[in-house]
Amino acid sequence: MSTIRLDPTTVTVELTTWEHVFTLRGDVTVPRGDIASAEVATDALAAARGLRAPGLGAPGIRKVGTWRTRGSRTLVSVRRNQPAVHVRLRPSSDWDALLVGADDAAAIVALLTEDGPAAGADEEVHFPVPGAGELSGSLRMPAEPGDRTLPAALLIAGSGPVDRDGNAKRAPIGIQLALADVLARTGVASLRFDRRGISDGTDWRESTFGDNTRDAAAALDALAADPRIDASRLVVIGHSEGALHALRLAVGQAGTNPAAVVLLSGTARRGDDVLLWQAEQIGPSLPAPVRGLLRVLHTDVTARTRTTHEKIRRTTTRVARVGGARMNTGWFREFLDYDPRVDLPALVLPTLAVTGGKDVQAPPEDLDVIAELAPGPVDIRRPATLTHLLRHDPAALPSVRDYKRQLRQPVDPDVLQDIAAWVGSTLAE
Repeated sequence: MSTIRLDPTTVTVELTTWEHVFTLRGDVTVPRGDIASAEVATDALAAARGLRAPGLGAPGIRKVGTWRTRGSRTLVSVRRNQPAVHVRLRPSSDWDALLVGADDAAAIVALLTEDGPAAGADEEVHFPVPGAGELSGSLRMPAEPGDRTLPAALLIAGSGPVDRDGNAKRAPIGIQLALADVLARTGVASLRFDRRGISDGTDWRESTFGDNTRDAAAALDALAADPRIDASRLVVIGHSEGALHALRLAVGQAGTNPAAVVLLSGTARRGDDVLLWQAEQIGPSLPAPVRGLLRVLHTDVTARTRTTHEKIRRTTTRVARVGGARMNTGWFREFLDYDPRVDLPALVLPTLAVTGGKDVQAPPEDLDVIAELAPGPVDIRRPATLTHLLRHDPAALPSVRDYKRQLRQPVDPDVLQDIAAWVGSTLAE
């Protein structure tokens, strides 16, 4: 039978070898923050409702697999005469419910419902940004803040039309929401915010790279101004493009000065070189027929990337069509020329830099450049199978084609715990 493993931030249903065969899937892990309710199902077989697809059903004896009803799906692994843990999940989760048999179901439900340190609740906030009205975000305060002012983190997402939780259309990455959860459980408040064009009625393509830094600085100022926050204990945590803005804030280019910085999947080379490196990573991971077609057509992906960069540099507006596609050319022109190595020698703050060995968007070897150039204390971590999405990928050849599968899993709980532990110790009074 399957087993339920509880971690501080996640719940994992570990399936047996035969259950993997019957369900046609691997183990399932969900963030504890996704749990809406948990209860004991005394008649577990009756609680599994709908049609199995795929799965195995032995009437009155055993049910294992995915049970579907209109608009919902439940992971099921139950048997006769055994109670089950019935977990209902929030709409943001990949699953609607988990129904898993366990002899100690009541004890597991008690642990899930008491939930240890609570993750707190979000407060909707709005803050002004230079020349662009205001942006919206969520301030997550720990459930029991006490009477003292709290350390806090500004969470900055990656590039494109990304919301405060780190999600883009059809890409529920969720890194910032996962960070807010784990930080609140360790007594650290956090602010995450929507990028321009998400909730302010504007076009996200109009924003430049510099605009994004200034917006992050305005968010940090707003966080520091909250009377419940200790402005001397602020950390900026940026992922992907957000790591570059975190670096710029850390070296005092704009806004309130933080006390520490976390760079997740950050880079340490000029923007155009980053995009060329990405193009080189994509080529080998393309399907064999596509690689063959490119050879027949004499198409050099790297050369095509260089040509696109030249076309972008010739544009003069914030938005323009390049190769038939409407692009945020103002952002690209600034990003192509931005070199973090200019700012890194001024990075004296305590720094945690994390890039996975399977990252195909940020060169893992750039961690060594960050450690070499930054004069302050730098802690670099390079989990061997971690990807740009902060999930693990066991495949020998990492690929963006695997992102859809990776996003069915939560942000890696070990990485989240490592970040929270580092932040907690760095910002300790």
